[in-house]
Amino acid sequence: MELSTKVASGLQQILDKAREVDRLVAEVATASHEQSEGLTQINIAVSQMDKVTQANAAGAEETASAAEELNAQSEELRNASAQLAALVGVTVNNAPVTHHQPARASKTVTATKAETKRPLTNSSPRIHSPATKHLAESAPSGARSSHEHLSFKD
Repeated sequence: MELSTKVASGLQQILDKAREVDRLVAEVATASHEQSEGLTQINIAVSQMDKVTQANAAGAEETASAAEELNAQSEELRNASAQLAALVGVTVNNAPVTHHQPARASKTVTATKAETKRPLTNSSPRIHSPATKHLAESAPSGARSSHEHLSFKD
C-alpha cells in the first residue's frame, strides 16, 4: 500500500502542476489578447495622427498660398495707390505701416481770408492738386463746392 500511496501522491502533484500550467497558459493568452487590442488602438491613434498631420500640412500650404496672394495683392494696391497719388499730386511716404499706431495726417489746411470769416459747412475739405483743379474747372459752376479754396500743404 505504501507504494500505491506514493503513486497516488505523485499523480496528485502532477495533476496540481498541470492545473498550474493550464492557469498560466490561460493568463498568457489573456495578456496576449489584451496586448493585441492595445496595439490595435495604438495603430488607430497613429493613423488618426497621420490624418491630422496631413490636414495640418494642407492647411499650412493653403495659408502660405493665401499669404503669397495677399502679398501680391498688397503690392498691386501699393502700386495703384502710388499711381493715384501721382495723379493727384501728393507725395506718398513708402514707410511700412505699423499696426500699433494709427496713421496720422501730416498735412495742414489753409483757407482764404473770405473763408476764415464764415464757418465751414462741409467737414471734408477738397484737395487741390493739378488733377483735382482740372476736375473742378470742368465741373458745372453750380456743382463746385464752397471749399474750393482750401488746400493742403506738406
